[in-house]
Amino acid sequence: SLTGSRYFISHHQAKSFKSVFGGVTCLPGCFCMYRIKAPKGGQNYWVPILANPDVVEHYSENVVDTLHKKNLLLLGEDRYLSTLMLKTFPKRTQVFVPQAVCKTTVPDEIKVLLSQWRRWINSTDHNLMELDLVMIPLRHL
Repeated sequence: SLTGSRYFISHHQAKSFKSVFGGVTCLPGCFCMYRIKAPKGGQNYWVPILANPDVVEHYSENVVDTLHKKNLLLLGEDRYLSTLMLKTFPKRTQVFVPQAVCKTTVPDEIKVLLSQWRRWINSTDHNLMELDLVMIPLRHL
């Protein structure tokens, strides 16, 4: 089906391509794994990753009072978590593992499908703006 093809392209091929560069910008919430902490140096020294205070503070934002924040936190929270991880840890990679298996329910009504695509597009645009705000200072290095 056309819908199945769209899902395959966005969830498999696009993520595989982005994985080459280590920067998958959306790890689906129901189907991803993050490190809570990672070893650094030696002697049982650990650095918080998912439990990093900056990540937790931004991801647990309760005041959603702008259109931008609504698009980040209400339309695509999985994409926003991926964005926060890329912003907080620019030297770490986020990759797609094609061997992993997951099933989803594809919308069977055009109205539901278009609504989903609108949410995905809005969320993508606003998260890319967040990432661009990080990349602009890095371009001058």
